[in-house]
Amino acid sequence: MTSDIELAAQRIRQLENYADTPIIALTGHDDAENQQVFLDAGMDFCLTKPVNLRKLDEAIKMFYPDQVELSSSSQP
Repeated sequence: MTSDIELAAQRIRQLENYADTPIIALTGHDDAENQQVFLDAGMDFCLTKPVNLRKLDEAIKMFYPDQVELSSSSQP
């Protein structure tokens, strides 16, 4: 049975211009097992809520290292 998470990843990958676009999942669960579910479903990275802008910036830089900083915020 396909989960909603897997279905979402599959549908994004099927979009004409988004097959190689990194997918960053968001979850309210901080445990590694839950995050692994997203990765196994085809997501490229997983962040937890509430979103930390520094971690989001680091995640984006993993996929787009030549891009400018997302935010100059001093959020921890």
